[in-house]
Amino acid sequence: MIDGTMEILAVLMAVAVLVYWLSEVAILRGLFALLPPVFWLFSIPALLTNLGLLPASSSLYLWMTSYLLPVALFLLVVSINVPSLLRVGGSALIMMVGGAVGVVAGAVVAFFSVNGGLPDNGWQGLTLLSAAWTGSSANMLAVQGRIASEPDLLYGVLGVSVALSHVVLGLLILLGNQQMRLDGWLRADWQPLEALAADMEAQRQTQRPLATRDIMIMLAGTFSLCILLRGIAQTIPALNDPVLLTPSALTIILAVVLGLFLSRKRTRFEQLGAPNLGYAMLLLLVTVAGAQADLSAIASTPALVFGAIIVVLVQMTVLILLAYALKLPFFFVAAGSMANLGGGVTASLTATAYLPPLAPLAALMGAFSFLLGMVAPLIVSAVLSGMAAG
Repeated sequence: MIDGTMEILAVLMAVAVLVYWLSEVAILRGLFALLPPVFWLFSIPALLTNLGLLPASSSLYLWMTSYLLPVALFLLVVSINVPSLLRVGGSALIMMVGGAVGVVAGAVVAFFSVNGGLPDNGWQGLTLLSAAWTGSSANMLAVQGRIASEPDLLYGVLGVSVALSHVVLGLLILLGNQQMRLDGWLRADWQPLEALAADMEAQRQTQRPLATRDIMIMLAGTFSLCILLRGIAQTIPALNDPVLLTPSALTIILAVVLGLFLSRKRTRFEQLGAPNLGYAMLLLLVTVAGAQADLSAIASTPALVFGAIIVVLVQMTVLILLAYALKLPFFFVAAGSMANLGGGVTASLTATAYLPPLAPLAALMGAFSFLLGMVAPLIVSAVLSGMAAG
């Protein structure tokens, strides 16, 4: 197994370079038109992990998601048309809440469906799963204390929730190549996003070739800023309770908010190529997400896995019905799902397969999902414990 920090980074970067080099080969363009580069950036590291060549957990992954993600989001949002981004904020909020409602409803449906195959404390497992999928693993730890579940159950649910959320992430990335067809079926109204799409085209026309000076300024400035924001996040004790808001989530929020404030100077950042650099960082983070997709936990608890799949299916049904009723693009279905199932990191990575400039919005959806994670598991616990007692 390749377990050295630099060796893992070299493999992930080699995968990224190889994928984009192959995507330019004429004979392979049909394959990449069917399965876009983002899909391969996720699936190849996932394959290497499940073959035992890459570790499913590493300090490198934690560092990259903690520091590279806020930097990437800042570079994207600082050069975006803020009014166009905020115009779709209401839709994002509705779909984030819809994703949490889907998880709660899915847990109830799953209990009806697999209760016979679950142990006596099966309702606790589904409660912990709803906590992980509407808040975070830290939120799940808090809920465990409230319902007094056994530690072994916690570890099993944690493995299933992480593994299955990465499977869903891979599927949503794959569906990104079919978004036009899906949007047609949803009767999606693209008018709120048209200004953003036009702005993206204008960016490409104004950008100048990246110079060494530009790259050094952006890298040094943004990483220093990220370290400063993370330090600020860690000095706010009232929000550092894992049940409320982790330093990583707060760092993402601060980076996006500051980027929105500085976007008044966005022309300068556009010309420097900030969006391209930020998007490249997001794509590298897609390889990190793929490397963490260890599917071994799925085979250990089949009843719980089946119940978790039901939760995902119910959640997707709720989100698709909402999108159909509101005529929203499929992007909002994908972001609303992953904002709950995975949080700010996976939600923003999902956006890379649909509309990269909306990655900051997707990250905020995931970062603020903790609010729903404080309430949703309590509802699931009350309902399922009553059903189990009855």
